[in-house]
Amino acid sequence: QRKVRGRRNKMAAGGDQAVWAQWSQEQQEFLKSCFADLKAEMLAPMKASIERLVETQKMQGTAIKEVQQKASDNEDEILGPAVRVEAHEALHKRWQERLEDLENRSRRQNLRILGLPEAVE
Repeated sequence: QRKVRGRRNKMAAGGDQAVWAQWSQEQQEFLKSCFADLKAEMLAPMKASIERLVETQKMQGTAIKEVQQKASDNEDEILGPAVRVEAHEALHKRWQERLEDLENRSRRQNLRILGLPEAVE
């Protein structure tokens, strides 16, 4: 059966060419123009869809760039106060150490040692 099918396919292909050759030039041109029109008719909606997709993609790309820029701007705005907070924390720590040192120095004068008079000069 395979050999028979193969022969049929070859005959059909040859037969198509034979039928095509029998048609006049005018008929062939008419068929070609019909197929071209059909092709254009079928491709037009696809092209329109592709164009809409491309436009949508461009708009989304623009929106993504805007979001990235805003995120970058927000990061910059957050970093400014964060640096100031760190500087204030360092200053606070330094003042706290200085306050503790002054308190310790003021307490030294309040010490009393038993057995020694207070005014020894």
